[in-house]
Amino acid sequence: MIRLHKKYVKEEVKNQAGDTNLHLEYKNQRRYLENNVNYLRESLQKDQEVHKKENSKIMSENVYLLYEINDQRKECHALR
Repeated sequence: MIRLHKKYVKEEVKNQAGDTNLHLEYKNQRRYLENNVNYLRESLQKDQEVHKKENSKIMSENVYLLYEINDQRKECHALR
């Protein structure tokens, strides 16, 4: 009985030490992945803002060009 007890108690202690290392490893991986996700979210948000500004600029330029085209069409029509 004593021999069996010593055998299994030692294995339990080894498993607990291994479990602690696994928990620390998982904890570190989780922290790394959470930081990575936060960085990617911030990066995506910045990219979306830049894209929105560029789109707005292009739209305003297009509106201006459409007015110019319409004015020139009116002039052309008036000259005929």
